[in-house]
Amino acid sequence: MRYAEVAVDSVTWISKTYTYEIPIGLNIALGHAIWILFGAKRVQGIVISLTNVPPVQATRFVESLSEEKPVLTERQIQLVKWVSSQYHVSLFQSALLFLAPSFRRRNTAFVKLSPTVKREEQNKLTQNETKVVDYLAEHGQASVPSLRRSLGPSGMNALRKLEKEGIAVREIKNESKKLEPRTRKFLELSISGDELKKALKDLQDRNATRQYQLLQFLSEENKSLAQIDALKSTGATSSVVLALEQKGFIRRSEQYVHRDLLVNLEAPLSAPLSLVPKQNEALTKIVSSLDNKKRRKPFLLYGITGSGKTEIYLQALAEVIKRGKQGIVLVPEISLTPQTIQRFSERFPGRVGVLHSQLSQGQRRSEWQAIKDGAFDVVIGPRSALGAPLPNIGLIIIDEEHDAAYKQQDPAPRYHARELAEEIAHLENAVLVLGSATPDISSYHKTTTGEYELLTLPERIVPDGNNAIRLESLPRVNIIDMREELKAGNTSIFSRALHNGINETLARHEQAILFLNRRGTATSVQCRSCGYIERCKNCSTAYTFHAPNALRCHQCNATVTTAKICPECRSEKIRFVGIGTERVVREVLKSFPTARVLRWDRDTATGQNAHKKILDAFLKHEADVLVGTQMLAKGLHFPLVSLVGAINGDIGLHLPDFRAAERTFQVLSQVSGRAGRGTTQGNSIVQTYDPENYAMQAVKQISFEDFYEKEISFRHMLGYPPFTNMIRLICTHPSESRAEINATKMAQRLRDEISLKGLSEIKLIGPAPAYIQRVRGRYRWHLIIQGARPGQILDNIALGNTWTIDVNPVSLI
Repeated sequence: MRYAEVAVDSVTWISKTYTYEIPIGLNIALGHAIWILFGAKRVQGIVISLTNVPPVQATRFVESLSEEKPVLTERQIQLVKWVSSQYHVSLFQSALLFLAPSFRRRNTAFVKLSPTVKREEQNKLTQNETKVVDYLAEHGQASVPSLRRSLGPSGMNALRKLEKEGIAVREIKNESKKLEPRTRKFLELSISGDELKKALKDLQDRNATRQYQLLQFLSEENKSLAQIDALKSTGATSSVVLALEQKGFIRRSEQYVHRDLLVNLEAPLSAPLSLVPKQNEALTKIVSSLDNKKRRKPFLLYGITGSGKTEIYLQALAEVIKRGKQGIVLVPEISLTPQTIQRFSERFPGRVGVLHSQLSQGQRRSEWQAIKDGAFDVVIGPRSALGAPLPNIGLIIIDEEHDAAYKQQDPAPRYHARELAEEIAHLENAVLVLGSATPDISSYHKTTTGEYELLTLPERIVPDGNNAIRLESLPRVNIIDMREELKAGNTSIFSRALHNGINETLARHEQAILFLNRRGTATSVQCRSCGYIERCKNCSTAYTFHAPNALRCHQCNATVTTAKICPECRSEKIRFVGIGTERVVREVLKSFPTARVLRWDRDTATGQNAHKKILDAFLKHEADVLVGTQMLAKGLHFPLVSLVGAINGDIGLHLPDFRAAERTFQVLSQVSGRAGRGTTQGNSIVQTYDPENYAMQAVKQISFEDFYEKEISFRHMLGYPPFTNMIRLICTHPSESRAEINATKMAQRLRDEISLKGLSEIKLIGPAPAYIQRVRGRYRWHLIIQGARPGQILDNIALGNTWTIDVNPVSLI
């Protein structure tokens, strides 16, 4: 007998598998997806290992295959186990990173009224039971989750009683259907030579004109043709196809049809550029590593903004493709994808695949299948593209590797793309290149300990035909003390320097970027009489004002109308506090009425092609000023931009998070780097109320090294990463007191575990309320575990569904 160890689609112990017996005649291999009974539910599972000796006595049988072919390779199963262990999530959740979109299919309970129930029985119902009956009568049937949302706990109690009395009946259905790639019918000849000639003559002699025409057409084309095209060309019908098929002259097949996402992309072929010496040195080391059979160190490509990192990526990928392998290119934001796709498609026409969340389910499934079939040499996308099923990965590139977007937040697994890419590169014997002008502190630290190899690009360059011209000057960065502006009587959101800079830029017919660390019109709405700030009733965060008269919560997306009278003191002195993108646009138009202004943030960039439309419009100089939020700081290339203005540079600098200074330095350095990427001198103006801060001074000097030296000394002194690892446990609960009680009990359990195991090197901080104390109606308390291996104290502790685990979090907010 054979047994399968199965990762089950259910809330289970972190790395636990369950043993199922394989029925005789059912051919199951490693990585197969199967249907099984788990408790009373029929769920999906994935075969993680096979054995002839079961570890338990009582087992159930595997019901059937969920997919005909294995869905995971042996190496992918190794990755699944690593993700599960590293990030403390179930094996099934980990496996979803590497599976096709829409793979997961769940059975859902539906409820409907019993057809045999008499009306007089319904007349005896309570008020809550009547609500349930009326709801089911109106909807015919409803899923249990939708009933729970609509009727609440009292309705669910009433439903249980109705089911017990036979008035309502429950059945299990598969709610989500498997989404298959789109297929088309194809026709091809099944005979040739003399046999084909004889068949054509016989059809002609019998006056089977349509059959003759279709067979003759296929013989002339001499290749597999889409049935619809063949019928259109010959005037034949499907009955003609059937007749030829029955005679054995042709055969029909179904083939996947790839939905080409780049069919409308204008991407003229581009030749490799000549490299400056430092670029050539970096590329040579990367290419040499491709041929090294030993385990390779990841490369950190530290190059200032505009130093030609992308050209190195392109030429390194060309070398990988020459060796018969493929590459993955990660970008932190979907907003970067259009420009990246353009550059890479010009170099590798027809060989670039795309995966990201703004594609439709059908597009993602089609692209995923094409990648698996080997249709592409390069796959581009955000962190989830690491799960692309490339058959032979040779190179992984993570551009803007410092970006916090590479860390998954919700749902689990809360993995970091950089860490997962390291593991994939190790298992695939591939090369990993991390690129940034402002590397993550931990990444740069690894170059000092020998874990990463450092490659540097200290010169800014600009392409000129097939050559690269070295530009000696980076943008000039001017730090403006807004306290001095106020003293001088300037209450505008624009300092005098920024106002003059915009005016001069417009006069030269160049472009400007105005950067804001947030979206909306104003940060919040406040009563000037009593200080009351309108806050979301589901979350503890202040609403953000959006014109014309709406307040929106950027945690749960709830919206309310702006109050005209303060609900606390009844004052009418309601004022807008702070600055948002909408207000900046208004102020630009007020000061410069002839300026053409575009706004780019998450509120304007909605829909599949919104990012590309805004980007294309600005690149075509259809706008003079681009106002936007953090996506403007993410590696975009605008040759006509000569001025960047950071409106509120120190937003986020003093948040209670040890990475606050690093994030501020990175975003201001990156957005400053958008200026002067053509042949004109760039200027960056950063407005701040804390100009003496070491992060601001490093931005002014455009010196990552200066910032790193100060920051790493602080981290070492305080025992923060990279000198320790960290796990954040977050407890959420609708009751504030229950969240605190649960967190306090968990802290005591962990301290007992530390004491029992003698793990004195592990430090526990908290519990304490999270900085954002309430999100979507649930209160949040958190604990921080620090140490070389902090996860070991969680090995024997089962966390309930009110807890989330975040390994090496990028934010403690």
